[in-house]
Amino acid sequence: MAKTTTLIKRLGQKLDIDFLDEDERRAIDITSLGRESDYARDWIMFTPTELLKLYVKEAFNREEIPAPDDRISTWSDYREELARNIFPILRSASNSSSYVLKDNALTLKPASHSDAIAWFEDFDQWQKAAFWEELRASAKGLSEQAESNVARVGARLSAAIGPEGGESSQVFVSFLPIAEDIRTMVEQRKLATDAELRKSLNLQVNRDRGFLDSFGTFIEGLSDVADDADDQEDDEEEANQPRVGRAAAMNHYIRVLRTQARARARRRNVPKTSRTGRIIDWLRDRMPPDADLQRIGENLMVQSALRWFVNPARRYVDSVPQRYRRFRRMRQAEGAWYAGDGHAVTDLHPLEADLILLAMLRSSDELVRRGRRLDTPENPAQRILTRMNELYRTQVLVDEATDFSPVQLACMATLARPSNRSFFACGDFNQRVTTWGTRSIEQMKWVLPDIEDRTVSIAYRQSKRLHALARQLVALGGDTAAHVALSDFADNEGVSPVLATGMSDLAGTARWLATRIIEIEEAVRELPSIAVLVNREADVRPVAEALGEALLDNNIRVIPCPDGQVRGREGAVRVFNVEHIKGLEFEAVFFVGVDTLAANLPDLFDKYLYVGATRAASYLGLTCSGSLPDRIQPLEPLFDQKW
Repeated sequence: MAKTTTLIKRLGQKLDIDFLDEDERRAIDITSLGRESDYARDWIMFTPTELLKLYVKEAFNREEIPAPDDRISTWSDYREELARNIFPILRSASNSSSYVLKDNALTLKPASHSDAIAWFEDFDQWQKAAFWEELRASAKGLSEQAESNVARVGARLSAAIGPEGGESSQVFVSFLPIAEDIRTMVEQRKLATDAELRKSLNLQVNRDRGFLDSFGTFIEGLSDVADDADDQEDDEEEANQPRVGRAAAMNHYIRVLRTQARARARRRNVPKTSRTGRIIDWLRDRMPPDADLQRIGENLMVQSALRWFVNPARRYVDSVPQRYRRFRRMRQAEGAWYAGDGHAVTDLHPLEADLILLAMLRSSDELVRRGRRLDTPENPAQRILTRMNELYRTQVLVDEATDFSPVQLACMATLARPSNRSFFACGDFNQRVTTWGTRSIEQMKWVLPDIEDRTVSIAYRQSKRLHALARQLVALGGDTAAHVALSDFADNEGVSPVLATGMSDLAGTARWLATRIIEIEEAVRELPSIAVLVNREADVRPVAEALGEALLDNNIRVIPCPDGQVRGREGAVRVFNVEHIKGLEFEAVFFVGVDTLAANLPDLFDKYLYVGATRAASYLGLTCSGSLPDRIQPLEPLFDQKW
């Protein structure tokens, strides 16, 4: 764990403020932390897996650096916290989003995994242009209103926004002098439309005392029906609205009337298959006449246009998920980035959540850096700035950075305080074992343009023969990463790796593994640390049981490690899913079914083998149900059949 150790030692050096130079002291901005004592706790570190998190925590303990769970996190856990509880992306009790995060959502094409930078830039450029287009259209619409006071406000807003192409979040500051006037206009109009909408509701309740109960029952039956994003206006949404019962029925009735009124004013129809469309069909004649709806809708559209300028910073950031829905639907129709079918409109792949989060984080960061005049108690934009300031950390660290996508790394980098942007990541491009992982230093430069790269060029773990195999694997993969040399003190020639082909049944494979493990014990006189890596989580226990039976007479215990959570003890053989290989360090490593691994992960299997070759100190063994995969056939002469 040379790279990880370097990361931890670097953090340890920077946690004591007494050892920082003057430039570093100025950069960390102690006043923003409250107390100097808070500085030592103001960091966060990300790892790709729970198993790595465990190993890293132990490494921190060895360096006597406190590392509680709230400072070391997997990205998947932290992403879910951000998307569900901090930003309004995922469905929860506190927001009206319809997105549901699904690890196996079939929403994406392979290009979205392999070219995340282009995917993000396509979305971010589009969503920002869409925001400014809607803002400009709202101001223009207001300037064309018949009411002179509304038209004057619209003209001022249009002038403040300026010509297309010159947009900046600084514009939000120029809206401040008339923000209070706009709020007053919105409140007055809202009171009038609310009164009309409630009058219609009261009329239906007076006609039919059971109306709300039957309406509520109907709504609950639509829980799995998604609404069309274009039918929804978030300016009327409030957090913690009731989801069931009479109160929910009342809120839904008012909301549906608003949607239908807007549609009438725009001379459009609400899609009949959407949630709102089905409710409108159910209500039928229990709604106001079309003429009344159109008049109400025209008033609502003026309110909606005015609301853009009550808190534009909130729309700039918190409406990103709604804009993403439109972007996804548009690109899906074009055949770009997204699969055409096989998923619900509410499904959200974790990589999509990353995309939305990065857009929201960067927009929030931009407001913090450039819109300081927005950060006043009377300004509604303050909540957006406060939320981001609470997320910032003085130091952000990442282990096994190449397993994260550039978009994920950019999210993490944006969490570093703007005053110093202290972001430290370690990883090996040749050890990337995710399809979306970061592939080059150029991609790291996209994450943070002024990042500096340093190379760890001395290997300390392996024997000379395994080191030679690892270099051959890199060469076969066509990678051009910096060469890593063995330490001058490494005089361990070691033994050749071993290979068994034609291992198509579990019992035979277990017997071969058992024989090799006994050979290791006989050679070193005491059983060292040994890991057996299988291709699926479902294979962990069967392989452990078969191998345990084969080693029973030798009193060698075999421990299954499901989900990489059980570490076992020295003197036992441990069986892991190959996806948990990162962070493991063993004297001996075995891969079971390398040809199956190649079939399942054709673009990554050689990366896994490279990682395995670098995690094994002295012994490496491979089995194949058939023969070695074609890509690594040239390496077969490097293998023996036994030790």
